[in-house]
Amino acid sequence: QDIESALANSCNGVFGQLAVELGSAAMKQYADAAGLTESLRVDGIQTASGHFDFDVSENQLAWAGVGQGQDTMCPISMLQYMGAIANGGKAALPHIVDCVTYGSSTKYSASTESTGRLIDADTADAIAEMMHTAVVRTYGEWNFAGLYCGAKTGTAERSDGQAADALMVGFSMDDSYPLAFVVIVEGGGSGSGACAPVVSAVLSACVSELG
Repeated sequence: QDIESALANSCNGVFGQLAVELGSAAMKQYADAAGLTESLRVDGIQTASGHFDFDVSENQLAWAGVGQGQDTMCPISMLQYMGAIANGGKAALPHIVDCVTYGSSTKYSASTESTGRLIDADTADAIAEMMHTAVVRTYGEWNFAGLYCGAKTGTAERSDGQAADALMVGFSMDDSYPLAFVVIVEGGGSGSGACAPVVSAVLSACVSELG
């Protein structure tokens, strides 16, 4: 009953109901197809894999469908997924090191490879537009360095009773600044309040660096 009340009083209620209507098998299929449950190898480093427990009651499935419950996800996987949403369903495979030089000689240069399709193009475009609307109506365009951005915030409750961790994910759809971002503030509480200043500072630095 507590879960039902929380969902009913939340803007996530519609999405929770959608998760129930889709069912656990479809939810798992979509999460796997989007690359949110796999472990990635980034410059030789193996990342943690995500986990979504969809084999639960309808109430718990609704909660899991809005990113709560026992859902876990690697930030790198979410970063890749943001890139896919911004890019019509496909993203660049992430890497940490762009190039290694020694004097005037380049010893290593990362190649840009595609993930392949993670999400249907029309679905990606629809999500991108909804996330941009969230920026305009909720988070404030002034927090995104003047770029055409989409974003979504969230919180991760902690089992130790401490303040929740704050999260903001998103992307720029400006052709000159093809950026995706994931910001996590441990103990930050509110996603927007804690993360928006960080996003603003980082995007502004990127704009300055990229010219």
